[in-house]
Amino acid sequence: KKLPLDITRKTIKLTRSEGEFMQPTVQTPADPRPVFLWIAIITAASVLLSLSFACATPFSAFAAAAALSLPRKHAMTLVGFTWLANQFVGYAVLDYPQTANSMVWGAVIGAAALLATFACSKVNAQYKALSTIKRSVLVFITGVVVYQLVMLLALFTPLGNIQDFNSAVLSHVILIDIAAFIALLVVNALGRNAGLLPQIQPHQL
Repeated sequence: KKLPLDITRKTIKLTRSEGEFMQPTVQTPADPRPVFLWIAIITAASVLLSLSFACATPFSAFAAAAALSLPRKHAMTLVGFTWLANQFVGYAVLDYPQTANSMVWGAVIGAAALLATFACSKVNAQYKALSTIKRSVLVFITGVVVYQLVMLLALFTPLGNIQDFNSAVLSHVILIDIAAFIALLVVNALGRNAGLLPQIQPHQL
């Protein structure tokens, strides 16, 4: 006899074992604490780079390395904290000028770093079929291009002078980015071996 209500739409599929219904399998979420510990470790390491390079802190490298090793939201969080650490070191230790222009430039740097991270994550997700080396290089190039493009656009505003953007400065910054990116890839590998970096699932990209 046909039931008056279509209950098939609300039926929960259960596995049957020895004639008894079992509870549906529920996937336990991964413990986020190792990831947050890793974010804290990399943020602390970024303080050393900020002390060494100040305004030339390799945010492009952080953006690319974070996108390759963490889900997008955690990558954005990591880069955001590295920017905050950089600003704290700059104003508290390195005597950045406490002017409106300086603070706005700090905000521009933060925006550029986050946009670069977002772009790197998108590229990493789109080109998963590439080999690890090719994808890493592509993600890094994306980070450098997006970050430097935002900085270049800011120079066309009253914030700066386009003459400050020259090949000597750009090559110096990119060399720092390359060295930092390679170092971060090594650190990421160590972190994954230590269990602090989970494998990124496709839905997290």
